Amino acid sequence: MSTIHTSLCQAERVEVGPVQFQKYVYNHALRVFAFQDVTICIKDGCPVKLTIHLGEGCTALAAGEVVVLPSLEEVVA
Repeated sequence: MSTIHTSLCQAERVEVGPVQFQKYVYNHALRVFAFQDVTICIKDGCPVKLTIHLGEGCTALAAGEVVVLPSLEEVVA
């Protein structure tokens, strides 16, 4: 299994889409898979879209609260 680690700088907006379901045929049988999109809108750039295929029992991503940066004094090294 490969691992991808990247950094996206100056994200202005993160959009978490709903879980979606689609059918597919595998081994002559009809099956269902689930996926969810995350779109990161970068300042002065194109949006980056990540589609995550969710396994059964996986916790779906939820849209969270707006980020509020603390003051410099509030951040410990």
